[in-house]
Amino acid sequence: MLLNKEEKEKRVIKLAEEGKTTRQIAEIVHISLKDIGKIIRKFTGDVKPDSNKIEKEEEEKMRINKLSLYAQAFYLFREKKPLTDVVITLNLNTDIVLDYYKDYLRLMGMYKLVNLYHSLGKDLPLFLHLFNRVKKESLSREEITDMLETQRNISDMKETLIWLNNHVPERMREEQELDQK
Repeated sequence: MLLNKEEKEKRVIKLAEEGKTTRQIAEIVHISLKDIGKIIRKFTGDVKPDSNKIEKEEEEKMRINKLSLYAQAFYLFREKKPLTDVVITLNLNTDIVLDYYKDYLRLMGMYKLVNLYHSLGKDLPLFLHLFNRVKKESLSREEITDMLETQRNISDMKETLIWLNNHVPERMREEQELDQK
């Protein structure tokens, strides 16, 4: 039987009131000793604001504010903040933030994606359409290559057909003229 968080907390409290040890409760409810301790402290009112945690957060903010704008931008990217928030928070111009973001992506091993994005330019919607279609059809690399080769062959055949349609009647006339002589 799966219990939701609230049900687990009630079960932990009930078992603790029955005199079970933390280890026994952990075995019965299948949650960590640390989580059991938190639940019991919350129930008994022993939960106090973690002033140490608050101090650490303040120290971290102060440390970050001492960094260069470039480093602060990287920190915000790592925290998955939207680019608009980075522009506003650091009061930087959009082009600078975009340049910083390109550098960040390069460092995160996503430089190929950045280069692809820039090389596609206005063709990005077409690329995304093709990508989604390939994904939807579950096409393999080999199948895509075969399709492209087939398309090239069809184009070649069309050109040959046009050439034949233009030249065969002419050759037939020449042949008829030769037969008549």
